[in-house]
Formats: sequence, C-alpha cells, structure tokens
Amino acid sequence: MRMNRKWKDKFIGSRDFYRHMLGIAVPIMVQNGITNFVGLLDNIMVGRLGTEPMSGVSIVNQLMFVYNLCIFGGLAGAGIFTAQYFGQKDQEGIRHTFRYKIWLGTAVTLTAVLLFLVWGGDLIKLYLNENGGGGSLQLTWDCGIRYLGLVLLGMPPFMLLQVYASTLRECGVQLVSASESIDDTPAGMLLHGIMSSIAEFYSQNLANEVKKGLNEKVKGGGTPSRAPLGYLNIRRTDDRGREERTVILDEERAPLIKLAFEEYATRSE
Repeated sequence: MRMNRKWKDKFIGSRDFYRHMLGIAVPIMVQNGITNFVGLLDNIMVGRLGTEPMSGVSIVNQLMFVYNLCIFGGLAGAGIFTAQYFGQKDQEGIRHTFRYKIWLGTAVTLTAVLLFLVWGGDLIKLYLNENGGGGSLQLTWDCGIRYLGLVLLGMPPFMLLQVYASTLRECGVQLVSASESIDDTPAGMLLHGIMSSIAEFYSQNLANEVKKGLNEKVKGGGTPSRAPLGYLNIRRTDDRGREERTVILDEERAPLIKLAFEEYATRSE
C-alpha cells in the first residue's frame, strides 16, 4: 500500500497540484474560446455584406489568430511564475513578471504591427487564389486591407487588457461588476468578452460614421468646422425648402488673403 502511494505521488501527483494547474489553465482556455467566438460573430455580421468583405475579414482574422496565440502563449508562460510568487507573497517577484509581460507584449505587438503595415497586403494575397472563382480578388484584398487597418488600432489596447487581466487573475483578484452579472466563471468571462467586443465595435463604427458625415459635408460644398480666413459660413434654403449650410467667399477679406499669398510666392530673396 505504501509502495503504491509512493508510486502515485511520484508519477501522478497530488490533487492540489491538478486543482492549482486547472485553476490557471481553464481561464486561459476559456479566454481563447471567447476570442475565437467573437471572431465568429464578426464573420457572421460581415457575411451579410457580401462574399468579398467576409473573405477579407476571415483572412485578417487568420492573421490575428497567430498574433493572439503569441500573446496568450507568452503571457501564460510568465503567468505560472506570477501565481507562484503570489503564493509565496513575493510582491517584488510579481512586479518582475508584470514588467516582463509588458515588455513581451509590447515587443510582440510592435513586431506584428510593423509586419502587417509593411507586408500585410502580401500576407493577404497568400490566401487569394485566382483559380478559385469565389468573387473579385481585388475587392477581397481591398476589404481585407481596410479591416486590417481597423484591427491594428485595437492591438495595443488588447495587449494591455490581457496583461492586466491575466496578472489580476493569477493573483486571485475576482472581477465583480456592479451593473452586470460578470464574474470569474466561464459564463461571466464570456459575457465580459462579448460586452467588450460590442463596445469596441460601437466605438469604431461611430468613428466611421463621423468620418462619413464629414466627407459628405465637404462633398456638398460645406465645411465640417469654422470656415477658414477668407470664407464665411452661411445658411441658405434650397429649392426643396431645406436648410443648407455652406461657405462662400468673404468679399472683404478674400482679396487680401489672395494678395498675401501672391506677395509671398513672388517675393524676392
């Protein structure tokens, strides 16, 4: 009986070890699942726009999946030491691992951003097959490039979120929301990930709508802000009785502005 116990302790280990290991591994697996699930929702929403946008987004998500693996893998490795230092109540060790996570996440993110900025278009082309007959390759490439530009903006915040969230989780800190049913359970983490993704989508979509409105304002002959010197903001009514805000030349100052530019361009040294 004693020999069997020694053999079990040597080759299998204790229940406390597996409980501690699963306490670290399960949240990481759930976090990876949430990221992939959000990517699936992203593809479903974009798929309503057409084949080419969905293909472009899917390609970029494949590239981002590699980046996510690098972030999760690097942070998970350091997280083992964070949990050990926390168990030993070694605050200095926790700070060292946290700084390591920051530097590692920053290095991985900067490398990925540089790689996508320089060779992003070439990486997307690797997924495109001229003989596939699945739609316009150029349109797919354009959609992928535009989506990649948006994704790049979210990479640094995503990295910082993973660094802080993983460190707090390894130190036994539990997330408790005062307004939502968010906790450290798999269901709570799923809700947290979905709400974060929705908030990010709302922010990026709002920025796009604002840019679209500014561009339409300029195309209509107006200006999205105060008219520059030499012009005047006016309000007028069109043939349909709608109010239209646009700009016109300032008859008093416009000749002076023009004269100033001409004098500067033709002045002698």
